[in-house]
Amino acid sequence: MPLSLENHRTAKIDLGGVPLVKKLRLALYISIAAVSLLGFIFPYQHPHFWWQKIPVFDAVFGFIGCIVIILFAKELGYRWLTRDEDYYD
Repeated sequence: MPLSLENHRTAKIDLGGVPLVKKLRLALYISIAAVSLLGFIFPYQHPHFWWQKIPVFDAVFGFIGCIVIILFAKELGYRWLTRDEDYYD
């Protein structure tokens, strides 16, 4: 559907029946899988620490660390920043 002046405010980007966001999400998942496979194919040549011998450990550790930081920040915001509805009354 070509864009026109009549529907320019409600126009959405559509690429072949699949919305752009879904295609970008699929591309992200494919790139994560490809980089993870590269971690198995090309491991550290000379590991200095025991965790460097485990393939893709750095990526998994970073992902888990991000999840922990997000959950901690949400809990901190809930317990420390939120107040009761009648706090200022």
